Amino acid sequence: MELLCNSSRIINIGKLFRAYSLVTVQDRKYGGFGQKMKFPNEPLLMYLLDAYRRFDNKQALAVVETSLAAMAQGGIYDQVGGGFHRYATDRQWQVPHFEKMLYNQAQLSVAYLLAYQLTAKAEYARIAQQTIDYVLQDMRSATGGFYSATDADSNGVEGEFFVWTPAQIKNALAPKLAQRAIDLYAVTTQGNFEGHNILHLPVSLGNYAKQHGIALPLLLLEIEQIRHGLKQKRRKRIAPLRDDKIVTAWNAMMIESLVLAAEVLQQPDYLYAAEETANWLWQTNRQESGELWRIHWQGSSSVSGNQQDYRCQPRTG
Repeated sequence: MELLCNSSRIINIGKLFRAYSLVTVQDRKYGGFGQKMKFPNEPLLMYLLDAYRRFDNKQALAVVETSLAAMAQGGIYDQVGGGFHRYATDRQWQVPHFEKMLYNQAQLSVAYLLAYQLTAKAEYARIAQQTIDYVLQDMRSATGGFYSATDADSNGVEGEFFVWTPAQIKNALAPKLAQRAIDLYAVTTQGNFEGHNILHLPVSLGNYAKQHGIALPLLLLEIEQIRHGLKQKRRKRIAPLRDDKIVTAWNAMMIESLVLAAEVLQQPDYLYAAEETANWLWQTNRQESGELWRIHWQGSSSVSGNQQDYRCQPRTG
């Protein structure tokens, strides 16, 4: 018993030390880790959230919150359609590589949900819900499985589907909403990406509401109207190609996100979607021997599952 207790103490000390190490290497100004291009690094964020939950490590939580806020306000987040691009090419999270991966959506939505559980900050719940809704709408097959990714370019041009000019925004929205969108997302004639604008939030929604004397609930209502109008207009563009492979491990990650969201956000539809996908995986991506297939593509499953697929194997019973 003493050995077990000592081992547990050593493990806890190790976790605290690693959490402290991550705190020291964060980008304190812009969030994330590193000083050049930025990847979300979801496992690190969830590790730090666990350090806060288990050891009340407030520094660890501060690191996570800086990153979550920066990503949610940045161009790495699709301010119109929801969901995250794969990574940012710059330190400020403003210019993304526009590819969207299923595993990023699954892991980041979990990170935002866990942060919401720990802090009760509604913005985290909003981002998680928009991300999950994007996946359900745009990355889900008719049978219930989730596709792997969407490309960065469309019509042969990187990011063309996602960027805007002031004129395009004015053409998509009523004048008052258009002006709000242009001001809120810092849209300019010069743009911030090859003469166009990647929509981003220079300040948090709370600060923007205070600066402009508008109640936050009203601002959020306007933002939903803006997102709806721009999304409708964007649907008329040539969409990025979709990688329609269905990967067992990545789908299991999305199932985990949906189950957590159903509980945290009190959204039973998310649980139904999780069950449908889990049943589909179990029936379709399982061999007669009981082993798993890793890939389902164009109506058939292939490639024996690896460690990731078995680790994320849907639970039964």
